[in-house]
Amino acid sequence: MKRLSHFAVIAGLFLAVASAARAAESALPTDEVRALAREAYVFGYPLVENYRTLFFYAVDQSSPEYKGPFNKFVHRGRSYTPQDSVPSPNNDTVSSFAWLDLRAEPIVLTVPKIDKARYFSLTLVDLYTFNFASIGTRLGGNAGGNFLITGPRWKGKTPGGIRLTYPCETDFAMAVVRNQLFGPGDFANLNRIQEGFTIRPLSQFLKKPAPPRAPSALFPTFSRSRADSVDFIRYLNFVLQFCKGHPSETPFLARLAKIGVGAGKPFDWQTLPPEMMIAMEAGIGDAIAESDVARTNLRTLYQLFGSRAVMKNNYFNRFLGARIGLYTPDWEETLFLTAGTDNTGRPLEGKGGNRYVMRFEPGQLPPVNAFWSLTLYDTKKNSFSANLYNRYSINSSILPAPVAEADGGVTFYFQHDPPAREVGANWLPAPDGPFYVTLRLYWPKPAALEGKWTMPEVKRAVDPVVPVKEVPFDPPFVKEATASSAPASVFPIAPPPAAIPFVREPGPASTPPVPPAAPAPIPLPRTPSSLPPPFVKGSSPAPEPQVPVDIPVRAALPVEKKATPIPTPRVIATPGLYHPPFVSEPAAR
Repeated sequence: MKRLSHFAVIAGLFLAVASAARAAESALPTDEVRALAREAYVFGYPLVENYRTLFFYAVDQSSPEYKGPFNKFVHRGRSYTPQDSVPSPNNDTVSSFAWLDLRAEPIVLTVPKIDKARYFSLTLVDLYTFNFASIGTRLGGNAGGNFLITGPRWKGKTPGGIRLTYPCETDFAMAVVRNQLFGPGDFANLNRIQEGFTIRPLSQFLKKPAPPRAPSALFPTFSRSRADSVDFIRYLNFVLQFCKGHPSETPFLARLAKIGVGAGKPFDWQTLPPEMMIAMEAGIGDAIAESDVARTNLRTLYQLFGSRAVMKNNYFNRFLGARIGLYTPDWEETLFLTAGTDNTGRPLEGKGGNRYVMRFEPGQLPPVNAFWSLTLYDTKKNSFSANLYNRYSINSSILPAPVAEADGGVTFYFQHDPPAREVGANWLPAPDGPFYVTLRLYWPKPAALEGKWTMPEVKRAVDPVVPVKEVPFDPPFVKEATASSAPASVFPIAPPPAAIPFVREPGPASTPPVPPAAPAPIPLPRTPSSLPPPFVKGSSPAPEPQVPVDIPVRAALPVEKKATPIPTPRVIATPGLYHPPFVSEPAAR
């Protein structure tokens, strides 16, 4: 009886403390709660989206997105096609991915020696989504070597045989390798190169006994509806426990603690008072609406991605970058320029026989140290535009090379039907509907980075296309491509090489559309105090979909064995609510 009484006293104290905490939270003014929720969402969204990738790529083997276990490269070995559900793919490089687990000990990442003519890059991204290291042609050449990647708690010294050491602020990190492709006949060469990228624990590299394994981590099953609601804080708190706190963020995180944010701290949205729940939902809506407005003014991805030193705690820029797409290389590595409108500001449209041109004046082709490419996408699919010729991009390092005009200028054609045979190598087939084009500059020269060179506008072609005199065109790194399987009635065109996901951005226009004004804050509705949490307006919350009862996990990293269906909080509808089109969603399971 005494023991039972003792437990009863403890339980009573626990309930009293929890009740007091809820009372303290509910005592915050709703305007302050709303502002804090906006800040928390802006800060936490990139970490939560990064966790989504980690969970489906390296933890949940039942996911169609599963790539492989931690500390092992997974290589992409084929071309993407319009049938692949990949947002805005490129066919310039072949990619390899790996999630790194740095908790128990550092890992040694080995890069093979690569021929000098081939460009490659390796980007390392931490859980914050900072690009904390870059390896590749631009920075260190193609000689290869061993690179040590260390976690935030490692105290050792760099051993011999290591070329460089890169410390990471977080226990997990993503490695993305991009190797240049020289055409359809190059896959065998690339496959051999890919196999040379390896990952080993430091103890294995040194041929010493391995240290004790890291404690097990119970990975919460990722749910899209939870991540888009107030319950995103649950995921954020889980991720933060694997992040080394930065001194510059201590006051900021202390402020967010008022609404439940904290490394490893449990969070249960069902215990929130109704008024607090509504205010937090409104704060999330504010952040989303603000990012929608900001995206209309984007012209480059500068300072949306980069290291902590580059980002300088600009949480909104990091938030905006994550809403566009993750794992984008540094600005100096790859420059993305996109046009979805013509020079009058009208959307590009292939229907009705519309024809467009983009002309590079003599000497004004993209200034790069490696190579450039121009790709056309179907706006409705955010992917390649299917066509009979399997032609999706023009690449300066893959034949057939673009045709220069008599004065040395180069004009590219975007239209549904083929232009004159003499300029066919400069044509990208457009769909019978809206489309956009993206220019990629790999290892851009200072002129492009400093804005001294800009991408030409896309203009509507009015007069018939007149064949031009063909002038030999000799772009850098041109390699022979295999014969095409295009219809005999049309000029030869090479089939598509491999591709990787990337992000796009609005391109410049001579008369840019006026961005919409930021929406006025949505007033918080009054809620009867008698309603129990969670307060849901208008309808009953939908049950969370079931997940497999048992999810096998490699690398001794267990996930939750069973998910109990619970109601999902509904975010208050916000005008202009943005759903990023560049994130591949897993099918409901």
